[in-house]
Amino acid sequence: MKRLFGTIGSTYLAVLAVAFFLPKSAVFLLAAGFVITGCGIVLAVKRFETGKTMLLAGISAALAVVSIFLYRNYIYQPVVDNYSDKEISFKGYICDEINIGSKIIVIPLQTEEINGEKAEVKINLTVYNDFEAEEFDCVEGRLFVSAHESENLISKGCFLSASQDNSFELRTTGEKHFSLYSLAVNVRMKCKSALTKLLNRDSGALCKAILLGDKYGLRKTYKHDFQRTGTSFLIVVSGMHLSVLCGLINILLKRTKISRLPRLIIFLVVVIGFSAVTGFTRSVMRAGIMVILAYCGDVVHRKVDSINSLGIAALILALPNPFVVGDLGVLMSFSTTLGIVLWVPKIIGFLTRVLHICSVKLKPLRWILNFIVNLIAVSVSAALWVMPILTLFIGRIPLLVVPVSIITSLIASLILILSVIMLALYFIPFISVLAKPIALLLNVLCGAHLNINFFVASIPFSSVKTEKLYYFIWLGVTCALVAVGYLIHAKKKYVVASILISAFVLGTGWSVQVLTDTHPTEIYLKQTYRGLTAGVSKDGSLSILCCGGNGRYNDDVIDDLYAYNSVIDNAVIPNRVNYSSYLTMLEEHFDLKNTIVNQKYADEISEDADFELSENSRISFVLNSGTVDEVMNIDGIVYQYLTIESRTLLFVPHYGDIEKLPVKYRTADYIIMDYVSYHAELLSCHTLIYTGQQNKRYDKNAELLGEISDKLILLKNKTYIFKIQEGR
Repeated sequence: MKRLFGTIGSTYLAVLAVAFFLPKSAVFLLAAGFVITGCGIVLAVKRFETGKTMLLAGISAALAVVSIFLYRNYIYQPVVDNYSDKEISFKGYICDEINIGSKIIVIPLQTEEINGEKAEVKINLTVYNDFEAEEFDCVEGRLFVSAHESENLISKGCFLSASQDNSFELRTTGEKHFSLYSLAVNVRMKCKSALTKLLNRDSGALCKAILLGDKYGLRKTYKHDFQRTGTSFLIVVSGMHLSVLCGLINILLKRTKISRLPRLIIFLVVVIGFSAVTGFTRSVMRAGIMVILAYCGDVVHRKVDSINSLGIAALILALPNPFVVGDLGVLMSFSTTLGIVLWVPKIIGFLTRVLHICSVKLKPLRWILNFIVNLIAVSVSAALWVMPILTLFIGRIPLLVVPVSIITSLIASLILILSVIMLALYFIPFISVLAKPIALLLNVLCGAHLNINFFVASIPFSSVKTEKLYYFIWLGVTCALVAVGYLIHAKKKYVVASILISAFVLGTGWSVQVLTDTHPTEIYLKQTYRGLTAGVSKDGSLSILCCGGNGRYNDDVIDDLYAYNSVIDNAVIPNRVNYSSYLTMLEEHFDLKNTIVNQKYADEISEDADFELSENSRISFVLNSGTVDEVMNIDGIVYQYLTIESRTLLFVPHYGDIEKLPVKYRTADYIIMDYVSYHAELLSCHTLIYTGQQNKRYDKNAELLGEISDKLILLKNKTYIFKIQEGR
């Protein structure tokens, strides 16, 4: 069989990803694996070539489901059960780079002992104040840990987490933990320090993301620009970066007479070194495995099939840890690489024929045309193949991803090459001054890269939301058509028919959606340890009723709100409790049009408000085409009563007193309450959403809250979204 490992590896990884993100589909996937295996056996007995492929794919799918089940239940879950939601004493060391944000410090810890017994567990400790420690310091102390909420971190081995919200004691022992990995991290830190010194803030952050995979310092607005344009894969350290680096080295080695084996050793050192400096990012490891296999084939005078290499890389990464598919960078890396392998040769051949490049007699012009054709082919293939991954995770289709990626991929490649050259010059004594002219050029290129993404992201309908059912139906049909085409070695007629069927399904789904969509108003609620963020959205508009909570959830809140819009039409800051300080956060990440602030606390807010609501006053304004918000300041407490289509919603803030609220506002379809209000028995509603702390006051009034509502919903450190539309 020509592509044995390609079939096994790609099927195994794809099924793992589905089983990881949709655990309830495991039974269906297992059954599908057995059915495909059975069909493959039948076809193989009848000597159909497709039968062997189906047989391997079915077995691989079944094994993927079994492996992720075993890993989840016998490796991951026991760690969570043994140590989460408990206070532990431990000894260990700081095992990776400490990430320092504007308000938090994230310290990755590797334990050697837990409660006096040997145990190797990784813990992410989030600290909200200064803490003096360095990478690979030996530490000990007490922590109250909990199961981590992010499965992306689970995929990287961080099974547990702890934060300053819980009591902890951490101290360094004055010793250092030494490893080859620690040396690589030190090199990485020196590179980051050099980039910070040589470049301005935004350029340095972009170079760190492209060269080192460190997106921590990149402004969130820029991160969302990359998401909206669909070019996030350009700032994920992946095969493109390693390929560019190996390409430069290969050009230099061609001018020498080094034989194949020493050349393989050089590339092996480069791959391992680059992987270590980038923190052994799995997308880089994938590329490194493929590069090593390619040069190994060169040594033994055999051409290695790229899809087989990709399958081998998938198996090497996923067999030890099936949760590797929880890393979005891994899925993006494999998806773009598969697209490049399958499509690039065909696109290059087509464009070469159309442009008659072979007939161009002027060699420099022919070289330029070939370079442009290669760039277009790689950009188009990578952008289109990564689009399903991005839209599934980000919830948007970036309509302009192809033209943007063609332009920005060239700039990203130049940034990568110049960054490597600049750092090489900077670390060489006596000639480090030569790095400064390159730094000036990098500032220009980085600025252009960021501005292009910002401009495209700000274009109306540059990306559209994909939360509708028809999109997922279209995606499933398209994937099925591609899989069938691969199995039957489809010719031109099948490809054309598949494109027409796919377009018909998408167009029909969109048309039905447009005709039947009632454009509901969405209410977004994010409850955190110390507050609530509430938003109202309809048809791309976004308004905020209140915003506050624990700083550790800032990123989640910003990401969620960005899914609705980058513009906030209205923002109401009702009181001082965990709300006023967030206005600065909103100003930094969003285009904030109108702010209404409780006058009582206006002097505590660093930003100027558009309107200050004085005590015992009321204003009414339109949030969107179907929503009116009445904002009332009664004795310094700001209440909000929303009329949404034919439904009503009352937001009662901290320390609200219902006895002071006019009678006509005490009854609503929905009530949001972040504290058990005084005289709450006067309220009446269909649905009561309680977002406050479940403390002694709540316990005392829990029965009352159930009596004044038909349905009581309790939120605790989670997101809740519900829709309101006419007649429902």
